[in-house]
Amino acid sequence: MLYLEEIENLNNKFSVKLLKGLELGIQSYTDNNFFNGIFDYFIYSVHQYPGMADFNDGVKMWCPYLEEAIGAVRTLNYPGFFGHLDFLRRYIPGNTPLKPSALLDELLLTLVKYDIGLEINTSGLRNDIKEVNPQPWIIERYLSFGGKYITVGSDAHGKNEIGTGLCVQERQVHSVGDKPTKVKAKTL
Repeated sequence: MLYLEEIENLNNKFSVKLLKGLELGIQSYTDNNFFNGIFDYFIYSVHQYPGMADFNDGVKMWCPYLEEAIGAVRTLNYPGFFGHLDFLRRYIPGNTPLKPSALLDELLLTLVKYDIGLEINTSGLRNDIKEVNPQPWIIERYLSFGGKYITVGSDAHGKNEIGTGLCVQERQVHSVGDKPTKVKAKTL
């Protein structure tokens, strides 16, 4: 892979170590660990769930998505970050956001248990949502459960999107800090 070779070349040239990362779509029913040892970390993302080609059924998607994410995270044994946790908003009429729930808490606690970080990503700034993913209260909740790792990224799908919104992400990371969350879980 040219990507890996170029990183290796740059690491041999400079004293700063570049890490090899990859976004990996994960499911509860597949081997999500086949790249172990090749990359330094992953952005783990759930993009579909069993029996559904893509997320396209409004608010009813949240429960199956969270259930699939919990199952998929439980298969992981390599460092990484859970990507764009509430991205489903872009498929829901009116961009209805994720609400507090027992399933969301279970996912966040599972991330903490498996030592998986949380990604803050600016892709929502480039579509109708107009804010980063996940919402700040979700980040606060993850941290309040003992989450230790946050990464930021633009989820670029083109060269003009690389690094977009990083100032917004920086402000969001600084705004959540070590504040305890006051959000209570509800069932979906």
